[in-house]
Formats: sequence, C-alpha cells, structure tokens
Amino acid sequence: MKNNLIKKKPGVSNARFIYLPLIIVLTFLIYSNTLDNEFQLDDNHVVLNNEKIIDLNNFAHIKAWQRLTFSRQFAYLTVAANYAIHGYEVFGYHLFNIVVHIINALLVFRLVLLLFCTHVLQAHRLNEYKFQIAFFSALLFAVHPVQIQAVAYITQRMVSLAVLFYLVSVILYLMMRLKMNAEGINSKTILYLVGIFISFQMGNYSKEITASLPLALILIETIFIRKPSGKPDFKIISLMLVGIAIVFAAVLLKGLPKQSGSVDRDIYFLTQLNVLTTYLRITFLPVNLHVFYDYRLSESFFQLKTIFSTLLLATILATGIFSYKKHPVVSFAIFWFFITQIIESSIFPLQYVIFEYRLYPSIIGFSFAVSFYTLYFFRGKIQYGYSALAIITILLSVVTYHENNKWQNGGTLWENNIAKAPKHAKPYNYLGHYFLYKGEYNKALPNFTRSIELDSTYTDPLNHRGIVFKETGRFREALNDFNKAIEINPGNKMSFNNRGYAYQALGEYGKAVVDFKKAIELYPEYHNAMKNLSVVLQKMNQFEEALNYAKAAIYFEDKIADYFNNRGNAFYSLGILDSAEADFKYAVQLDPKYYRGWNNIGVVYMKLGKYDEAINYFSKTIELKNNFIDAYFNRAYCLYNTRRITPALQDLQKCFELDSSHQGARSLYQKIFDEYSGKTSGK
Repeated sequence: MKNNLIKKKPGVSNARFIYLPLIIVLTFLIYSNTLDNEFQLDDNHVVLNNEKIIDLNNFAHIKAWQRLTFSRQFAYLTVAANYAIHGYEVFGYHLFNIVVHIINALLVFRLVLLLFCTHVLQAHRLNEYKFQIAFFSALLFAVHPVQIQAVAYITQRMVSLAVLFYLVSVILYLMMRLKMNAEGINSKTILYLVGIFISFQMGNYSKEITASLPLALILIETIFIRKPSGKPDFKIISLMLVGIAIVFAAVLLKGLPKQSGSVDRDIYFLTQLNVLTTYLRITFLPVNLHVFYDYRLSESFFQLKTIFSTLLLATILATGIFSYKKHPVVSFAIFWFFITQIIESSIFPLQYVIFEYRLYPSIIGFSFAVSFYTLYFFRGKIQYGYSALAIITILLSVVTYHENNKWQNGGTLWENNIAKAPKHAKPYNYLGHYFLYKGEYNKALPNFTRSIELDSTYTDPLNHRGIVFKETGRFREALNDFNKAIEINPGNKMSFNNRGYAYQALGEYGKAVVDFKKAIELYPEYHNAMKNLSVVLQKMNQFEEALNYAKAAIYFEDKIADYFNNRGNAFYSLGILDSAEADFKYAVQLDPKYYRGWNNIGVVYMKLGKYDEAINYFSKTIELKNNFIDAYFNRAYCLYNTRRITPALQDLQKCFELDSSHQGARSLYQKIFDEYSGKTSGK
C-alpha cells in the first residue's frame, strides 16, 4: 500500500493528509524530550529577570513598536504571552518553540512546492516527485541536529520566529511573481507586496537576520523565476538592488553596527572565514556540537587556516556560479547559505564569533539540495532514493533526540561543553551558576575559580564566586572578588549591589549605603538595590528614608514577596502596624511558602497582644521552615504570655539546639525558671 502511494503522483490532498501530519508528528516526537528542560543562558534575563514580560500592557502602546530595528518586540511579546498564561513553568515556553519549529518545517514544504512551480523547475524531470522532495526537505530541516539551539534554548525562539517571517515573505514573493507571470500586474500584486512588507517587519521585530531578505528574493528571482528565454527579469532585480543600495547607504551614514564586547571588525571578518567552514562541516557532519566553542581568532589573512578557508569558500562560490544553469538547486543552496549568514558572519561584529543556532535558516537550502539530488541520483530506481533519504532522516533524528538530553539542566549542558571546550571560561561560569542556584556551594566554587583562571577579565565568575563567599560567611574574600569585578568594569551595577550586601553583612553600613546608591545611579530602575538599601537603612534606624526606598522598589517590581515584607518591616519600625500587617499578608499571598512573611504577621499580632492568633502564624512559619529560630522564640514568648509553660519551654529548648547562645531565649528561660522556682519555694 505504501509503495503504491509513493509511485502515484500525489495530489494536494495527499500532501495535506499524509505528508503534513507526518512532518508535524515526527518533529514533535523528536523534540518532545525538551519540554521539561530548565531555563538556560540568556533565559535568565529574557524570561526570569525580565520586568518587561510580566505585563502585556508593556506591548500595548504604539511607542513600543516605533523602533523598527534592533527591538525584537514580537519575540519578547511571545515570552510575555507565555508568562501571562503559565508564569515560569518551562513546559509552555518549550511547547511554543517546538510549534514555531513545526510551522517553519511546514513553510519549507510549501516553499519547495512553489519552487517547482517556477519556470526553471516546472519542466524538470523531478517535478513529478515534488511532493516527496518537499516532504524530505521539510523533515531534514526539522530534524537536523544544528537546529537544537533554536528549539531547545527558549531565548533563541528569536531566530526561529525571524525565520518564520522570512519564509512567509519568500513564499508571498513567489506567489506574487507566479501570479504576475500568469496575469500581469494587478490589485493582488499590491496585496502581496503589503504582506511581504508586514512579514519582513515582523521578522525585524524578532531578530535582525531578516535584513538579508532582499538578497534572498533576488536569489529566488535570479535562479528560478526566469523568462522563457532563460534570462532573469533584470528590471525587477534592478529595482531591488536600488532599494538595497539606499538602505545600505543609510546604514553607512549612521555607522556600521558593532555589538558591545565584540572584537575589532577586521579580526571578526577574518575569523568568520574560518567559522563559515566550521558551519559547513557541522552542516554535513553534525558531530561534536556544543554551545561555547573554544575558537581561535584570526588576526591576519596570512594564517594558514584562514587562507585555506578563503580558498574553500571561493571554490564553493565559484561552484554556485557555474552551476547556475545546469544545476540551479546547487546554485540556490550555496548562495542561500552565504546570504543567510551575511548578517552574523561578515563585517558586523558580534560578541561571540560562533553559535550553532545561526545556521538555522541555512539548513533550508541544504535540506532542499540533499532531498533533490538524492532522488536525482537514484532517478532510475527512485525507491532507493526514498530509502536513502529515510535513512539520513532517521540518523539525524536519533542524533538530535540524543543531543536534546544535554539541555535538560545546567549540569548536563555545561559538563558536556567543558568536555568539548575545556579552555573556555564561560561553561565553567555557567556550571558554577547552576550549582550556586541549587545551593551546592562546594561544587560551584571550583568552577568559578577555574573560569577566573581562564579569563581574569571576566567579571561574571568574580561576582558569582563573591556570592558563594558571602553565602558561606567568607565576607572579606567576597569583598576582594567584588572589588576586582568593579575594577575591571566600573559600570557594572550588579558588582556594586553585591559589594554593598557584603559590607552590610560585615556591619559596615555606611559603605553599604554608598554602594547601593551607586548601583541605583548606574541603573535608576534597579529595584533589588533599592530593596537592599532600604534594609540597611532600617539597620541604621533611618526608617523614613528606608520606607521611601522600599516603596520605590515595589513601584518598579510589585510581584516579589520579599519586597512587600521589607516595606512591612519599615512600616512596623515606624509603628504603622495596619500597613505592616497588610504588606506581610500580601507577601504570603504572592508566595505562600514565604516563611518570613508568616512570621512577621505573627509579630504584628504579638505586638498587639493577640497571642493566640500570633501562635498560629508562628506555627505556620515553623511548618514551612523548621529551623527558623525566630519563629520558635516568638512562639515561646506567646505561649509564656498565655501561661502555657511546658510548650514554651519546648520551643526554648529548640532555640538552644539551633543557637546555644541565643540571648532572647536565655532571658526568657531564666524568667520562666525564676517564676517557677519562686512558686515552688513559696509552697
């Protein structure tokens, strides 16, 4: 039955009811093991610490969309929609990424079918197998292992979304040109142009790689949409080239883009000659894949590797030129690769010279060429061609499914990266951060130290190791790391905030205040520094100023329980108990497991002499945190005041177990002992 379906020339209905569901199901299954993977890398600031995404209203104003480039507004909007639906549950974020990837695979299927409707491929001998070629092109695109970063890495939906709109634009252009060839220019042409422009701009709102779209359209026009004479329509190509020239001139007037922290433009360009050869290698042989490559910069064209890479790339480009007439699909795949890499692998320096997700759009041309020429090679025995493509698809799928597992958590991802790039500082820092987040300080510390050894100018591991020292009571060592981080980068707000916290722990409140205020000066919306400043001001008995900073922190971030707890403390210190109680209760509403909030509600009731109500809140605190000494002492005090001496003594005993020198517990115990002894001697 299967053979009959393949031998028949499938129609649109077959494509709809056989090929498309297969693409959807197989792609979903291959990436199904990413659905519970943890947040990684830039997910920390794109999702977890991004204030913009917590309110969809941030995207409701036209002003938010006025910046047409370098905004990524639509990509952030999708993250905000995820957050609005399910908060920080990873499942929904990963499901969205997979769905976008599936849509892109379906768009590849549609693109290939449209290419077979063009003048060049319509009469080709493989036209009768266009549905099978489109099917395998879509599948190879979907399952290729280098696509993993764009799917499993939540933040890189920016790439897959940009490619989605890129493909929509190309498809609309093809539909418009085919319509123009059949019917001439009419009102529908304008609609197609509007659709192309909107899709192009939505791509810009996702990631800047869509800037290469005009070149891709020229490629389509030149390779496939030719006149009956075999020549391209140079009028249309000329118009597009004029448009590109105007845009590029405008860019030159503003200055060529250069990402902060990147190398010099000439070094970046020379290094990209080598990077492109690496991209070609992992496209054809996707092994030894990882996130951060220990990649050597090329500082001179005359380095042997750079010369070899240049010759190889020149040969490939020449092949693309000379294949133009006889093998248009080869020519298309070659030039598509270079066009889709022209933004990130040319003269626009980025902080990182190589990342696998940058290959995401390039795999489209590769997949089409592999599918096309496999069937072309086996055109006499087409079944062998189907078998070969099926084997390639299965092998790539197995590799992808296996590689997906490495993205499960920071441990699996960065240990794998360290094994493949042991001299790169960043994987050690990220592995250390993974252990820091888990509270495994003994494992985090050596990784941060190794990262610092490999790159002494890298401030992240200095800050992170300082946090480990701070959390383990080694405050002077923490200060040393924070001082070094500030010396390297005096504009890093986080370093000042961290150092202020260390000064606070050492009781050097004046210095802490200076650092927290410096952090806020560097970033006026730095709500965590505002909260920390409020805390230290309370310790200095400057309650009015402390309350002002507590209010400011909540103004910028009103979803953090600790911030409301802090403002409640300021109100309590000023004797405004009703406001304090309201803040403490809102803190536990935001986070029902926030034990400090429950304890502080009890403290308010204790202050009001409502001991029974207070006991309930202290008991709730102990239920959540059974080693929180304040709750045991507070409950003991309330029990004593309601004359329940035995349970009060039991709570005091627990205080002594946790801290044998607890002065409050000792005083209360002595008071109870004196009263009890006096009653006994009186008898």
